[in-house]
Amino acid sequence: MKKIEGKVAIITGSTSGIGSATAMLFAEEGAKVVVVGRNAERGNKVVDVIKAKGGEAILFIGDVTDENELEKLIATTIQKFGKLDILMNNVAMFNLTAPAIETITGEEWDSYFATNVKPVFLLSKLAYPYLKNTKGNIVNIASIAALMASSDN
Repeated sequence: MKKIEGKVAIITGSTSGIGSATAMLFAEEGAKVVVVGRNAERGNKVVDVIKAKGGEAILFIGDVTDENELEKLIATTIQKFGKLDILMNNVAMFNLTAPAIETITGEEWDSYFATNVKPVFLLSKLAYPYLKNTKGNIVNIASIAALMASSDN
């Protein structure tokens, strides 16, 4: 038996990068995957690869900064699969050349917070009742950027 056979997983930010690689690995291990992102073309490619290898996946295109979209994501998952076992919060926005604190605007800060923090809280809150029923798990992916100093800042 595969490690997560029959489990249902939502993976945000899974139309590329770490998220898409995780979605494909979860599917190989028997999970039913909800691929979440903003880019339908990339998302469909991930879903197609999963299905071509015998896995089961659906694509949800939405904005993780919008609570209504997150409610639709949970509802779509439960409607399609009947349960939720794993929530992987993987979406993030970053700037490799982040501005110095004295130059970042309030609008830029709001954008970072809205993308990197708020969705983790909201989606975890919305998913919790379903995860509680299945004794499921929440996995939060974070960057090493918070632990690194930059000579420019």
